[in-house]
Amino acid sequence: MTIETFNPKWFYKGQIEAEQQQEIRDLFSDFLTNDANFHTPDVWDCEMLCSYQHFNNNDGPWNEWIEYLRPCLNDCVNDLRPRVDVQIVPQDAWATRYLPGHYQELQNHSVPNCNLTMIYFHQLDNESKSFTFYDPEFSSIKGNGLAEAFNIPVNQSLTLNVEQGDVIIFPSNYYYFIKRNTSDKERIMLVSNWFVMPDEQPAQDTLQVK
Repeated sequence: MTIETFNPKWFYKGQIEAEQQQEIRDLFSDFLTNDANFHTPDVWDCEMLCSYQHFNNNDGPWNEWIEYLRPCLNDCVNDLRPRVDVQIVPQDAWATRYLPGHYQELQNHSVPNCNLTMIYFHQLDNESKSFTFYDPEFSSIKGNGLAEAFNIPVNQSLTLNVEQGDVIIFPSNYYYFIKRNTSDKERIMLVSNWFVMPDEQPAQDTLQVK
């Protein structure tokens, strides 16, 4: 007899090679250093700068960036062992900048036609543990007392130990937040949303991005 689990939460973690990281830095150099490309949306309760829904966001080299991330996307799809051929269609992409003192409030990316989110850690400060997943359903488990009584595989949050150049991919309904930047170095993440759907076309060997 054994304890088994069901409906586990998951995420993918990969790494971009150092040479390609430098190429991405060169690719985004002009875009990321231009403050005119960034704002803080009024509806967000945080302190950060982002190009999301900014009229200059389309000036970013997003199509070229996707090509650098394609191996991680393929790797993630293979690890998930798809039951059918799938397409993963990019929906949008943007940059987030966290100056000293900046942070991101609890949020998710659960919107229509979006079920995967990818984050590339473009530039990090000295704090590698800045990204935290949060499970709002944990309160019901804590409330019934089982988490206090047993060592069961549930957690309210999970803080990732990430390095510059890391890539994470996760279901868009997951909640997460970014801890306050307490260093004197800017933190930069490149973010994109994707939509996974069955492919009605003939089978393909690799991921299709359309």
